[in-house]
Amino acid sequence: MREILFRGKQVDNGEWVYGFYVRIGKSHFIFTGKLKIVGLNVDFECYEVIPDTVGQFTGLTDKNGKKIFESDIVKTQLNACLLKMIDYTVVSFDGGAFGLLWKRCGLSGGVEQFTAFTSICNTEYEVVGNIYDNPELLEAD
Repeated sequence: MREILFRGKQVDNGEWVYGFYVRIGKSHFIFTGKLKIVGLNVDFECYEVIPDTVGQFTGLTDKNGKKIFESDIVKTQLNACLLKMIDYTVVSFDGGAFGLLWKRCGLSGGVEQFTAFTSICNTEYEVVGNIYDNPELLEAD
């Protein structure tokens, strides 16, 4: 069975939190599944998160065992094979599948193309950052 896990950046301090995603009205929360006990009160630990930063775990790990989430920036073997036309790719969800959004192509002047993970099997991935903490990785040279 696939692990269902989300992450998001906390509203109050910008730290990443991992767990179950819940939207209540206009607020977005990640519940960690841990219990929080304060005095006689027992509650589940949860954090309000910035909605745009919420991303789901793809069910895949990179070559170092790190979990791959939506909005992660990854390097692949394909980057080198395409003569550096593609520097980095962003993990995305499109058409019911997780895959890679090729954000920058040297010969095409910035064309974006989505490729599902199932179409690029037997490829090593390495998470090098994410679009929120490392946007400079996607900037043109």
